[in-house]
Amino acid sequence: MLAVRLAQLCVPGSGIRVEVLDGLSRMLNDDALPSVLESGTIGTGDLAALAGTALTLMGERPASRSLEAMSPWGSENALPFMSSSALTIGRACLILDELKDLMHSMLAIYSLSFVALDANPSPFSHAAVVASVTPGMSEVAARLRDLIGVPRSPGRIQDPFGLRAFPINFSGVWSAATRMREQVASLLNVAQENPLFVFDGDGGVVHHAGFYQSALALATDGLSLALAQTGPIALSRIRMMNEPDVTGKRAFLAEGPAGASGLLMLEYIAASALVDMRQAAQPASLNTVSLSRGTEEDATFAPRAVLQLEQSVAAFQVMLACELVETTRLLRQRGLSSAEMPTDLLAHVATVAFRLPDAVHDRSLRDDLQQAQGLLPEIAVLSG
Repeated sequence: MLAVRLAQLCVPGSGIRVEVLDGLSRMLNDDALPSVLESGTIGTGDLAALAGTALTLMGERPASRSLEAMSPWGSENALPFMSSSALTIGRACLILDELKDLMHSMLAIYSLSFVALDANPSPFSHAAVVASVTPGMSEVAARLRDLIGVPRSPGRIQDPFGLRAFPINFSGVWSAATRMREQVASLLNVAQENPLFVFDGDGGVVHHAGFYQSALALATDGLSLALAQTGPIALSRIRMMNEPDVTGKRAFLAEGPAGASGLLMLEYIAASALVDMRQAAQPASLNTVSLSRGTEEDATFAPRAVLQLEQSVAAFQVMLACELVETTRLLRQRGLSSAEMPTDLLAHVATVAFRLPDAVHDRSLRDDLQQAQGLLPEIAVLSG
Protein backbone atom coordinates (compact mmCIF):
# COMPACT_ATOMS: atom_id res chain seq x y z
CA MET A 1 0.00 0.00 0.00
CA LEU A 2 2.76 2.45 0.95
CA ALA A 3 4.79 1.73 -2.18
CA VAL A 4 1.73 2.10 -4.41
CA ARG A 5 0.77 5.41 -2.83
CA LEU A 6 4.29 6.77 -3.12
CA ALA A 7 4.46 5.79 -6.80
CA GLN A 8 1.12 7.46 -7.49
CA LEU A 9 2.04 10.67 -5.67
CA CYS A 10 5.23 10.94 -7.76
CA VAL A 11 2.95 11.54 -10.76
CA PRO A 12 1.96 15.24 -10.87
CA GLY A 13 -1.68 15.88 -10.11
CA SER A 14 -2.27 15.63 -6.37
CA GLY A 15 -0.98 19.07 -5.40
CA ILE A 16 0.40 17.52 -2.23
CA ARG A 17 3.50 19.00 -0.57
CA VAL A 18 6.77 17.20 -1.26
CA GLU A 19 7.39 16.79 2.48
CA VAL A 20 4.61 14.18 2.55
CA LEU A 21 6.41 12.10 -0.08
CA ASP A 22 9.60 12.34 1.95
CA GLY A 23 7.78 11.16 5.07
CA LEU A 24 6.17 8.23 3.20
CA SER A 25 9.58 7.29 1.82
CA ARG A 26 11.08 7.29 5.34
CA MET A 27 8.23 5.10 6.58
CA LEU A 28 9.07 2.55 3.89
CA ASN A 29 12.84 2.72 4.27
CA ASP A 30 12.69 2.45 8.06
CA ASP A 31 10.06 -0.32 7.92
CA ALA A 32 8.07 1.74 10.42
CA LEU A 33 4.64 0.59 9.33
CA PRO A 34 1.15 1.75 10.28
CA SER A 35 -1.61 -0.53 11.55
CA VAL A 36 -4.25 -1.05 8.87
CA LEU A 37 -7.72 -2.40 9.66
CA GLU A 38 -9.58 -4.76 7.35
CA SER A 39 -12.83 -2.81 7.08
CA GLY A 40 -13.64 0.67 5.88
CA THR A 41 -13.16 0.54 2.11
CA ILE A 42 -15.75 0.09 -0.64
CA GLY A 43 -13.91 0.79 -3.90
CA THR A 44 -14.09 4.58 -3.96
CA GLY A 45 -10.78 5.11 -2.14
CA ASP A 46 -9.16 3.33 0.80
CA LEU A 47 -9.91 6.27 3.04
CA ALA A 48 -9.64 4.65 6.47
CA ALA A 49 -6.36 2.87 5.77
CA LEU A 50 -4.71 5.95 4.31
CA ALA A 51 -6.08 8.25 7.02
CA GLY A 52 -4.55 5.93 9.61
CA THR A 53 -1.27 6.05 7.70
CA ALA A 54 -1.34 9.83 7.72
CA LEU A 55 -1.97 9.89 11.48
CA THR A 56 0.98 7.54 11.93
CA LEU A 57 3.22 9.81 9.86
CA MET A 58 2.26 12.73 12.11
CA GLY A 59 2.94 10.72 15.28
CA GLU A 60 -0.69 10.48 16.42
CA ARG A 61 -0.64 6.69 16.08
CA PRO A 62 2.26 4.34 16.81
CA ALA A 63 4.28 2.77 14.01
CA SER A 64 5.76 -0.72 14.10
CA ARG A 65 9.19 0.89 14.63
CA SER A 66 10.44 4.27 15.75
CA LEU A 67 9.51 6.94 13.20
CA GLU A 68 10.31 10.64 13.21
CA ALA A 69 6.96 12.42 13.33
CA MET A 70 6.07 15.02 10.73
CA SER A 71 4.54 18.39 11.55
CA PRO A 72 0.73 18.36 11.50
CA TRP A 73 -0.75 18.51 8.00
CA GLY A 74 -3.25 20.98 6.67
CA SER A 75 -6.27 20.14 4.54
CA GLU A 76 -4.18 20.78 1.43
CA ASN A 77 -2.32 17.54 2.19
CA ALA A 78 -4.88 15.44 4.05
CA LEU A 79 -7.52 15.08 1.34
CA PRO A 80 -5.19 14.31 -1.59
CA PHE A 81 -3.22 11.79 0.48
CA MET A 82 -6.37 9.77 1.19
CA SER A 83 -7.74 9.96 -2.37
CA SER A 84 -6.44 6.60 -3.52
CA SER A 85 -7.16 2.87 -3.58
CA ALA A 86 -3.55 2.09 -2.76
CA LEU A 87 -4.40 -0.64 -0.24
CA THR A 88 -6.65 -2.48 -2.69
CA ILE A 89 -4.12 -2.09 -5.51
CA GLY A 90 -1.28 -3.30 -3.28
CA ARG A 91 -3.23 -6.41 -2.28
CA ALA A 92 -4.05 -7.00 -5.95
CA CYS A 93 -0.33 -6.87 -6.79
CA LEU A 94 0.48 -9.46 -4.13
CA ILE A 95 -2.25 -11.92 -5.09
CA LEU A 96 -1.43 -11.62 -8.79
CA ASP A 97 2.19 -12.44 -8.01
CA GLU A 98 1.13 -15.49 -6.00
CA LEU A 99 -1.29 -16.62 -8.69
CA LYS A 100 1.35 -16.29 -11.42
CA ASP A 101 3.45 -18.96 -9.70
CA LEU A 102 0.44 -21.21 -9.16
CA MET A 103 -0.49 -20.92 -12.84
CA HIS A 104 2.96 -22.12 -13.88
CA SER A 105 2.66 -24.94 -11.33
CA MET A 106 -0.71 -25.92 -12.78
CA LEU A 107 0.75 -26.31 -16.27
CA ALA A 108 3.52 -28.56 -14.93
CA ILE A 109 1.20 -30.68 -12.78
CA TYR A 110 -1.25 -31.11 -15.67
CA SER A 111 1.70 -32.27 -17.78
CA LEU A 112 2.58 -34.94 -15.20
CA SER A 113 -1.06 -36.07 -15.15
CA PHE A 114 -1.03 -36.07 -18.95
CA VAL A 115 1.86 -38.54 -18.96
CA ALA A 116 0.44 -40.64 -16.13
CA LEU A 117 -2.88 -41.00 -17.99
CA ASP A 118 -1.44 -41.54 -21.51
CA ALA A 119 -3.35 -38.54 -22.81
CA ASN A 120 -3.67 -37.35 -26.41
CA PRO A 121 -1.63 -34.21 -27.29
CA SER A 122 -4.00 -33.00 -30.01
CA PRO A 123 -5.75 -30.37 -27.80
CA PHE A 124 -2.63 -28.21 -27.62
CA SER A 125 -1.49 -28.66 -31.22
CA HIS A 126 -1.05 -25.65 -33.49
CA ALA A 127 -4.25 -26.58 -35.35
CA ALA A 128 -6.20 -26.70 -32.08
CA VAL A 129 -4.92 -23.24 -31.12
CA VAL A 130 -6.20 -21.76 -34.39
CA ALA A 131 -9.55 -23.50 -34.05
CA SER A 132 -10.08 -22.37 -30.45
CA VAL A 133 -10.17 -18.61 -31.14
CA THR A 134 -9.48 -18.18 -27.42
CA PRO A 135 -7.32 -15.43 -25.86
CA GLY A 136 -4.32 -16.91 -24.06
CA MET A 137 -4.58 -20.26 -25.85
CA SER A 138 -1.41 -19.82 -27.91
CA GLU A 139 0.67 -19.11 -24.79
CA VAL A 140 -0.81 -22.00 -22.80
CA ALA A 141 -0.43 -24.47 -25.68
CA ALA A 142 3.16 -23.41 -26.35
CA ARG A 143 4.11 -23.96 -22.71
CA LEU A 144 2.45 -27.38 -22.70
CA ARG A 145 4.37 -28.36 -25.83
CA ASP A 146 7.59 -27.30 -24.12
CA LEU A 147 6.75 -29.42 -21.08
CA ILE A 148 5.33 -32.49 -22.81
CA GLY A 149 7.13 -32.51 -26.15
CA VAL A 150 6.25 -35.54 -28.29
CA PRO A 151 4.77 -38.13 -25.93
CA ARG A 152 4.23 -41.81 -26.54
CA SER A 153 1.17 -43.12 -28.37
CA PRO A 154 -1.96 -41.92 -26.58
CA GLY A 155 -4.21 -44.32 -24.75
CA ARG A 156 -7.37 -42.83 -26.30
CA ILE A 157 -8.43 -40.99 -29.43
CA GLN A 158 -10.55 -38.56 -27.41
CA ASP A 159 -9.83 -37.95 -23.76
CA PRO A 160 -12.36 -36.80 -21.13
CA PHE A 161 -12.64 -33.04 -20.72
CA GLY A 162 -10.27 -33.03 -17.74
CA LEU A 163 -7.48 -33.69 -20.24
CA ARG A 164 -8.91 -32.64 -23.59
CA ALA A 165 -10.50 -29.34 -22.56
CA PHE A 166 -7.80 -28.22 -20.14
CA PRO A 167 -5.77 -26.04 -22.57
CA ILE A 168 -8.76 -23.98 -23.68
CA ASN A 169 -10.23 -23.96 -20.15
CA PHE A 170 -7.02 -22.74 -18.53
CA SER A 171 -6.56 -20.14 -21.25
CA GLY A 172 -9.46 -18.30 -19.61
CA VAL A 173 -7.41 -17.93 -16.42
CA TRP A 174 -4.33 -16.94 -18.39
CA SER A 175 -6.07 -14.16 -20.31
CA ALA A 176 -8.06 -12.95 -17.26
CA ALA A 177 -4.86 -12.69 -15.22
CA THR A 178 -3.21 -10.76 -18.06
CA ARG A 179 -6.09 -8.27 -18.17
CA MET A 180 -6.00 -7.74 -14.43
CA ARG A 181 -2.22 -7.28 -14.42
CA GLU A 182 -2.53 -4.63 -17.12
CA GLN A 183 -5.22 -2.81 -15.14
CA VAL A 184 -3.22 -2.90 -11.90
CA ALA A 185 -0.02 -1.77 -13.64
CA SER A 186 -1.87 1.23 -15.02
CA LEU A 187 -3.22 2.14 -11.59
CA LEU A 188 0.29 2.17 -10.14
CA ASN A 189 1.39 5.03 -12.36
CA VAL A 190 -1.47 7.49 -12.56
CA ALA A 191 -2.75 10.39 -10.49
CA GLN A 192 -6.40 9.65 -9.67
CA GLU A 193 -6.81 12.29 -7.00
CA ASN A 194 -9.97 14.32 -6.81
CA PRO A 195 -9.63 17.22 -7.29
CA LEU A 196 -6.91 16.71 -9.88
CA PHE A 197 -4.47 19.53 -10.59
CA VAL A 198 -3.62 19.77 -14.29
CA PHE A 199 -0.32 21.43 -15.15
CA ASP A 200 -0.36 21.10 -18.94
CA GLY A 201 -1.40 24.03 -21.11
CA ASP A 202 -3.30 26.66 -19.17
CA GLY A 203 -3.65 24.32 -16.19
CA GLY A 204 -6.70 23.97 -14.04
CA VAL A 205 -8.53 21.80 -11.54
CA VAL A 206 -10.56 18.78 -12.62
CA HIS A 207 -13.29 17.26 -10.46
CA HIS A 208 -13.86 13.68 -11.58
CA ALA A 209 -14.47 10.10 -10.41
CA GLY A 210 -11.21 8.43 -11.41
CA PHE A 211 -11.08 6.93 -7.91
CA TYR A 212 -14.18 4.85 -8.76
CA GLN A 213 -12.52 1.44 -9.27
CA SER A 214 -15.12 -0.24 -11.49
CA ALA A 215 -12.55 -1.49 -14.03
CA LEU A 216 -10.46 -3.09 -11.28
CA ALA A 217 -13.53 -4.70 -9.72
CA LEU A 218 -14.65 -6.15 -13.05
CA ALA A 219 -11.19 -7.45 -13.90
CA THR A 220 -10.87 -9.06 -10.45
CA ASP A 221 -14.33 -10.63 -10.60
CA GLY A 222 -13.49 -11.96 -14.07
CA LEU A 223 -10.34 -13.65 -12.79
CA SER A 224 -12.19 -15.24 -9.87
CA LEU A 225 -14.81 -16.56 -12.29
CA ALA A 226 -12.11 -17.97 -14.58
CA LEU A 227 -10.44 -19.74 -11.65
CA ALA A 228 -13.73 -21.25 -10.55
CA GLN A 229 -14.26 -22.58 -14.06
CA THR A 230 -11.00 -24.57 -13.84
CA GLY A 231 -12.19 -26.41 -10.72
CA PRO A 232 -14.42 -29.06 -12.33
CA ILE A 233 -11.72 -29.79 -14.93
CA ALA A 234 -9.09 -30.33 -12.23
CA LEU A 235 -11.45 -32.46 -10.15
CA SER A 236 -12.13 -34.52 -13.26
CA ARG A 237 -8.45 -35.46 -13.56
CA ILE A 238 -8.31 -36.46 -9.90
CA ARG A 239 -11.38 -38.65 -10.37
CA MET A 240 -9.82 -40.21 -13.49
CA MET A 241 -6.70 -41.17 -11.56
CA ASN A 242 -8.89 -42.83 -8.93
CA GLU A 243 -10.86 -44.80 -11.53
CA PRO A 244 -9.72 -48.40 -12.29
CA ASP A 245 -11.36 -48.34 -15.74
CA VAL A 246 -9.00 -45.50 -16.69
CA THR A 247 -5.76 -46.47 -14.92
CA GLY A 248 -5.99 -50.25 -14.69
CA LYS A 249 -5.06 -49.85 -11.02
CA ARG A 250 -7.09 -50.31 -7.88
CA ALA A 251 -9.77 -47.81 -7.01
CA PHE A 252 -8.34 -44.62 -5.47
CA LEU A 253 -4.84 -45.96 -6.24
CA ALA A 254 -5.11 -47.93 -3.01
CA GLU A 255 -2.53 -50.49 -1.96
CA GLY A 256 -2.53 -52.98 0.87
CA PRO A 257 -5.51 -54.95 2.19
CA ALA A 258 -8.91 -55.11 0.53
CA GLY A 259 -11.03 -52.11 1.44
CA ALA A 260 -8.07 -49.72 1.61
CA SER A 261 -9.21 -46.18 0.82
CA GLY A 262 -6.03 -44.98 -0.88
CA LEU A 263 -6.42 -41.39 -2.05
CA LEU A 264 -10.21 -41.31 -1.74
CA MET A 265 -10.15 -38.33 0.62
CA LEU A 266 -8.32 -36.18 -1.93
CA GLU A 267 -11.49 -36.15 -4.02
CA TYR A 268 -13.41 -34.76 -1.05
CA ILE A 269 -10.75 -32.16 -0.28
CA ALA A 270 -10.58 -31.05 -3.91
CA ALA A 271 -14.38 -30.87 -4.07
CA SER A 272 -14.41 -28.71 -0.94
CA ALA A 273 -11.83 -26.40 -2.53
CA LEU A 274 -14.03 -26.19 -5.62
CA VAL A 275 -16.95 -25.00 -3.49
CA ASP A 276 -14.73 -22.31 -1.97
CA MET A 277 -13.68 -21.15 -5.45
CA ARG A 278 -17.27 -21.00 -6.62
CA GLN A 279 -18.37 -19.05 -3.56
CA ALA A 280 -15.50 -16.60 -4.06
CA ALA A 281 -16.54 -16.14 -7.69
CA GLN A 282 -19.85 -14.47 -6.79
CA PRO A 283 -19.37 -11.04 -8.45
CA ALA A 284 -18.57 -8.45 -5.81
CA SER A 285 -19.08 -5.71 -8.40
CA LEU A 286 -22.83 -6.41 -8.38
CA ASN A 287 -23.13 -5.10 -4.82
CA THR A 288 -24.13 -1.51 -4.18
CA VAL A 289 -24.54 0.93 -1.32
CA SER A 290 -25.41 4.61 -0.85
CA LEU A 291 -23.21 6.63 1.51
CA SER A 292 -22.21 10.14 2.54
CA ARG A 293 -25.77 11.53 2.55
CA GLY A 294 -26.32 10.25 -0.98
CA THR A 295 -23.26 11.94 -2.51
CA GLU A 296 -21.79 8.49 -3.15
CA GLU A 297 -24.84 6.55 -4.27
CA ASP A 298 -22.94 3.50 -5.52
CA ALA A 299 -19.71 1.61 -4.83
CA THR A 300 -17.57 -0.75 -6.89
CA PHE A 301 -16.63 -3.04 -3.98
CA ALA A 302 -13.25 -3.62 -5.65
CA PRO A 303 -11.67 -4.31 -2.21
CA ARG A 304 -14.18 -7.11 -1.65
CA ALA A 305 -13.44 -8.48 -5.12
CA VAL A 306 -9.73 -8.63 -4.27
CA LEU A 307 -10.48 -10.33 -0.93
CA GLN A 308 -12.57 -12.96 -2.74
CA LEU A 309 -9.76 -13.50 -5.25
CA GLU A 310 -7.39 -14.12 -2.33
CA GLN A 311 -9.80 -16.75 -1.04
CA SER A 312 -10.10 -18.34 -4.48
CA VAL A 313 -6.34 -18.51 -4.96
CA ALA A 314 -5.94 -20.22 -1.56
CA ALA A 315 -8.48 -22.87 -2.61
CA PHE A 316 -6.81 -23.19 -6.02
CA GLN A 317 -3.53 -23.98 -4.27
CA VAL A 318 -5.20 -26.79 -2.31
CA MET A 319 -6.62 -28.27 -5.51
CA LEU A 320 -3.18 -28.19 -7.15
CA ALA A 321 -1.68 -30.00 -4.16
CA CYS A 322 -4.36 -32.71 -4.40
CA GLU A 323 -3.59 -33.34 -8.06
CA LEU A 324 0.16 -33.36 -7.43
CA VAL A 325 -0.19 -36.08 -4.77
CA GLU A 326 -2.49 -38.09 -7.05
CA THR A 327 -0.37 -37.93 -10.18
CA THR A 328 2.83 -38.70 -8.27
CA ARG A 329 1.35 -41.90 -6.86
CA LEU A 330 0.02 -42.96 -10.27
CA LEU A 331 3.40 -42.36 -11.91
CA ARG A 332 5.03 -44.51 -9.23
CA GLN A 333 2.46 -47.29 -9.58
CA ARG A 334 3.07 -47.31 -13.34
CA GLY A 335 6.81 -47.50 -12.77
CA LEU A 336 7.46 -44.22 -14.62
CA SER A 337 10.61 -42.51 -13.37
CA SER A 338 11.90 -39.01 -14.04
CA ALA A 339 14.15 -40.40 -16.75
CA GLU A 340 11.09 -41.63 -18.66
CA MET A 341 9.43 -38.23 -18.92
CA PRO A 342 9.10 -36.99 -22.54
CA THR A 343 11.22 -33.83 -21.97
CA ASP A 344 14.11 -32.84 -19.74
CA LEU A 345 11.98 -30.02 -18.39
CA LEU A 346 9.23 -32.37 -17.24
CA ALA A 347 11.87 -34.75 -15.89
CA HIS A 348 13.05 -31.98 -13.54
CA VAL A 349 9.44 -31.38 -12.46
CA ALA A 350 8.96 -35.09 -11.81
CA THR A 351 12.13 -35.21 -9.74
CA VAL A 352 10.68 -32.55 -7.46
CA ALA A 353 7.32 -34.36 -7.30
CA PHE A 354 8.99 -37.63 -6.32
CA ARG A 355 10.18 -35.97 -3.12
CA LEU A 356 6.65 -36.53 -1.83
CA PRO A 357 6.29 -39.47 0.61
CA ASP A 358 6.37 -42.90 -1.02
CA ALA A 359 4.33 -44.57 1.73
CA VAL A 360 1.24 -46.26 0.29
CA HIS A 361 -0.53 -47.53 3.41
CA ASP A 362 -3.75 -45.81 4.49
CA ARG A 363 -2.98 -42.84 6.71
CA SER A 364 -3.77 -39.19 7.18
CA LEU A 365 -2.88 -37.33 3.97
CA ARG A 366 -2.47 -33.99 5.72
CA ASP A 367 1.33 -34.09 5.68
CA ASP A 368 1.36 -35.14 2.01
CA LEU A 369 -0.78 -32.17 1.06
CA GLN A 370 1.28 -29.75 3.11
CA GLN A 371 4.47 -31.03 1.50
CA ALA A 372 2.86 -30.82 -1.94
CA GLN A 373 1.94 -27.17 -1.34
CA GLY A 374 5.51 -26.55 -0.24
CA LEU A 375 6.81 -27.93 -3.56
CA LEU A 376 4.63 -25.68 -5.72
CA PRO A 377 7.00 -22.67 -5.75
CA GLU A 378 9.89 -24.85 -6.90
CA ILE A 379 7.75 -26.41 -9.62
CA ALA A 380 6.66 -22.92 -10.70
CA VAL A 381 10.28 -21.85 -11.16
CA LEU A 382 10.99 -24.92 -13.31
CA SER A 383 7.95 -24.51 -15.54
CA GLY A 384 7.95 -20.70 -15.69
